Order: sequence, then structure tokens, then C-alpha cells
Amino acid sequence: MVKPNIFLVSKNNHLPTLSRFQEEAQALGLSAQIITVEQLSQLDFSEHDFIINRVTGITYDDEDLVRLREIQKRTKTTICNTPNATLSFRDKSKQYNFLLNQGVNTPQTLGLWEFNFNNPQLNPPYIIKPLRGNKGIGVEYFETLAELKNFHMEKLAIEDLRYIVQPYIQKQSELRLFMINGELIGALEKDVQDKVCNASRVECRFIERSNLDEKLIAISIAITKASELFYTGIDVMVFNEQYIFLEMNTSPGFMEFEKYSGINIAKKILKNLTRDD
Repeated sequence: MVKPNIFLVSKNNHLPTLSRFQEEAQALGLSAQIITVEQLSQLDFSEHDFIINRVTGITYDDEDLVRLREIQKRTKTTICNTPNATLSFRDKSKQYNFLLNQGVNTPQTLGLWEFNFNNPQLNPPYIIKPLRGNKGIGVEYFETLAELKNFHMEKLAIEDLRYIVQPYIQKQSELRLFMINGELIGALEKDVQDKVCNASRVECRFIERSNLDEKLIAISIAITKASELFYTGIDVMVFNEQYIFLEMNTSPGFMEFEKYSGINIAKKILKNLTRDD
């Protein structure tokens, strides 16, 4: 039997998640190599290889997906997550449309570029998020329409309206669900006190799958299947005992999840990805 090779695509080879993948690959007797986006066009891949794309896309550069699609055309290499699925979820506006079409609760979302200040489609207060972003970086809270308009004018001046606008909701709690190969692994409940916070400064507690609401489990499994994402982190807000689905991350970090849960996420991803059904 030919042992599979793992290729980890990243623009930053010092990310701790990459080291975790390499550690667990070695423990499983597999080879795991970190490569750049440029190397996707330089290396020869085969049906025995697995590519894990850890490029987030927050720089609005999708060259990784262009090159991965070329690999898909000429080989049977397994790519995780696939370029088509990844592109469908890199923009938060696309995530909103997907969640809306799935019939789940999700905050009304507008692009900053389409917001009508003469006849506002949303009432204040507002949460503003970069169209692409992670870890809460770049998120803003505005109490009034005037504050939002000032922000719009600032961004218009530099020709960068790549933001979404959502109504601010006073959440009771927020969950990060981790999905691998259609399975809900568990959830982190975030202790969020501020209206806007940096994810790296949030304390969490782990909730086992067995202690999660069956309705939440069923919805999460259903939308993950529809998304065609092999693994994803789903952010869910709890408000008035309702679940409001916020985002689906195509390249979720998992260091915090491993820390609080004690679950070896890197190993689970690799074993599920390389198993021979």
C-alpha cells in the first residue's frame, strides 16, 4: 500500500496549526510538508496525495484556489477543503446567502457598498465586519446611523467598501462548533462580555456533543453537508433561546479547541481525510 503524502498550503509557515498537523502526521507514519501557493504549480501531485489548504483568503487573493482547480483538472489528488467550496464561503456576504437559503436563523446582512443611508434597510445599532476576516479583527460597533455614515465616508475615500453591515444583537452566549467529515465534534462556548472583542482574548469552556441540543446538532450537520466543506468551524449566537448562525469558516483554527476540549483535532482531520473507505 502506498502511504499518502500530506501537503499543507499556507502563506505563513510558522502557524501553530501547521506544526500540529506535522506532529500528528509523523505519529501516524505519514509525511506532511508545508508548501507555498506558488509551489502548487511547481510540484507533481498524484492520487495518493492529500492537500490541506490553510490559506484564509483574508487578503482577497484567491490565487491558491486558481492553482488548486488546475490540480483538480489533471489529477485525482484529494483537496481539503475543495476550491469550489472554499470560494463559496470566503466572503461573509456569500455565507449569509447560503445560510439564508438553508432556512436557518441568521442576521440580516448588507454589503457596506449597498447600504442606503437615505432609506436605511437596517436600524441601529450596527456591527460592521470585514467582508473577509477572522479572529474578530476589524470588527466595529456603531451606536448610530451617523457613526456608520462616517465610517462609510472614510472607506469610500480610500475606495475600500469591503465590509458587511449587520444589526447588533445582544447575545446571551456564542458557540464555535467544530465539524469534521460531517460529524459534530463538540463546541466551545465563548465568554463574550464586550460588544466587539478579539478572539484571542476570549475565555472558553468546552461542551461535549452529548450535552448539546439535538436541534442544534441536526441543523449543523445538515448545513455542513450542504456546504460540501470537509471540515469547518461554525459560529452560532444564542439569543432568546434561539440559535442564530453567524459564519462558517473554511480554514478554522483549532489550537483553542484542542486546549479546552482535550480532543486531538489535527489527528481527527488527518485520519478522516486519509482513511480508505
